[in-house]
This record gives sequence, C-alpha cells and structure tokens, in this order.
Amino acid sequence: MSQQATHWIEPAKCVVCDACRPVCPRNAISAHATDATYVIDPALCNNCQNVSAVRCIPQCPTNAIFPPQTA
Repeated sequence: MSQQATHWIEPAKCVVCDACRPVCPRNAISAHATDATYVIDPALCNNCQNVSAVRCIPQCPTNAIFPPQTA
C-alpha cells in the first residue's frame, strides 16, 4: 500500500452507503467513476484541519475510511 497524505477509503470495505459524503466540509468525497466505491480527492481533503474533528471516519459503518499514513 502506498503512502497517503490525506484520509483514504479502502474500496474492498466501502459499501457506498453515502454516510461519509454529505458530512465532508470540503466536498472531497465522491463516487468513483467506474468502481462501486467512494474516493477522497487529495486535492480537496485537508484532513479536517479547518474544523474541530474529522467528520468522515465516525460516519462510516464499515470502517472503510482511514487517516493519513505515515511511514
């Protein structure tokens, strides 16, 4: 798995329930163009630095969203 600078979604765990997308304050989460998963746009996601807490992770019922990886 490659390094991720922003939050990211594990496609195998994502059930496309739409719980995460509407809570993203920067509209960084969207449906993938061809795969049945959501994706987080790294150009838009700032890891919720402008709000008090990360919004997407607690909303995901399948724990498919992960924080940035540091290696």
